[in-house]
Amino acid sequence: QDPSRRVRCRAVRVMCHLGSSLEAGDALTMLHNPDLREGALIGLLSEKAEGMFAAIALMNDLSQSALPEDRMLVARVIGEVRNPDFYRPLLPLLNDISADVRKEALTAAGKLLHPALISNVLAAFYTPYLRETAISALMEFSETAFPEIEREIKNLRNPIQYRNLLIKTVNQIDSPVANDFLFDTLCVGDRRVRFTILRFLCLKSYRAAGKNQNKIRLYLYDEIEWSTSLLAGLEVLEEQKRADKTDVSDILINAVNVEIEYAKERIILLLGLLHPSKKVLKLTNALHLSKEQEQADRLSLIPELLTGELKTLCLPLFEDLTVSQRLAVLRPQFLPPVMSFFDRLMSFLHMPSGDGSEWLK
Repeated sequence: QDPSRRVRCRAVRVMCHLGSSLEAGDALTMLHNPDLREGALIGLLSEKAEGMFAAIALMNDLSQSALPEDRMLVARVIGEVRNPDFYRPLLPLLNDISADVRKEALTAAGKLLHPALISNVLAAFYTPYLRETAISALMEFSETAFPEIEREIKNLRNPIQYRNLLIKTVNQIDSPVANDFLFDTLCVGDRRVRFTILRFLCLKSYRAAGKNQNKIRLYLYDEIEWSTSLLAGLEVLEEQKRADKTDVSDILINAVNVEIEYAKERIILLLGLLHPSKKVLKLTNALHLSKEQEQADRLSLIPELLTGELKTLCLPLFEDLTVSQRLAVLRPQFLPPVMSFFDRLMSFLHMPSGDGSEWLK
């Protein structure tokens, strides 16, 4: 008889849990009381008590109701019952016409944790109103959702913002398995996503060990080869600018230079996974550094962390050299194709998705 509706609903749930068939019968009569209906439904379904089939019939009727409040009640009850076998009635609610119903269904999905619900949770990331709830639900799924998340991240047709948000969500799951998942996802074919992963791992002071160190070295070669290709294009653009004696190529030249800077940032972050250090963290948050300080710190980091061929190939990217001087060292190793100005322009426009920014295109 408590004046609070919430307390009364809780009391009905506890009554179903502790009571006999007599109390279950009382709960059946409460299904028709709007104030107590939620508690009775949860209690009867949770305990699989006598009257459970009446509760299921009422849930079916409410899920077909024209009132969003009724459909929200169904989603809420399914979540509170926490029985993964009840996931099917939740599927239409996750695609309901009402955003409020979908939000309640997402919360329920994070309680049921049935794998069949993960794709619907991921789809909700596209709706700003639902995004926060979807992130919370996905974090509840934790490692169970990783295979589905990996497919979404590697699908280059998905928007970069969506894929980076998935990476950010995984990063919030504080576990060694989540960190290893992020590292394994570095093989993604989009360098922008790779940058996001690298930054999160460096901020966590993640250290690559064993075979993973060899993977880091392969990623370093890949970034240096990509930079060499950009430098070869930059050389052609600068030659064209000198021939035209105009500034029409400046915007494109600047865009290519920005891509080279991004590649250099990824190289620094990759080095941070080989040897986590305060110096790398300082460069990861380099907003407080002057341009000259940042360049000096980057250049001093290469000899500290690399030896042999990788050191020889990395240094020209960070030293104060002309494009031609850098290419003199890098070109023999990576053999970027010689192209005309027009062909090089077309190569930028038709880059595979993820090989450069949309700005460069």
